[in-house]
Amino acid sequence: MYFMATRAWRWGARYDLRSQPDLLGLRFNSRPVKLVASVIGIVSLFPWVVLGMQAFGEIFPVRQRRPVAGHRGAWWSGWW
Repeated sequence: MYFMATRAWRWGARYDLRSQPDLLGLRFNSRPVKLVASVIGIVSLFPWVVLGMQAFGEIFPVRQRRPVAGHRGAWWSGWW
C-alpha cells in the first residue's frame, strides 16, 4: 500500500488531483469512470453516516445517566 500511495501522491501533485475519482479518471482517461467513481463514493458514505448517528444516539443517553431502552441495557450496564 505504501508504494501505491507514493505513486498516487506524485500523480496528484503533478496533475493537480483532488480526489480518488480524479485519479481514476486520469488513469483510465475516461469521464464515465470518473462519474461512476464519484457516485460510488457518495453512495458508500450513507451507511457510514447512519452508523455514526446511531453510535451518537447510544452514547449520549448513557453519558447523561439516562436509562438505556430495550435489550441494550444489559450490555451497557457493565460498561460503567
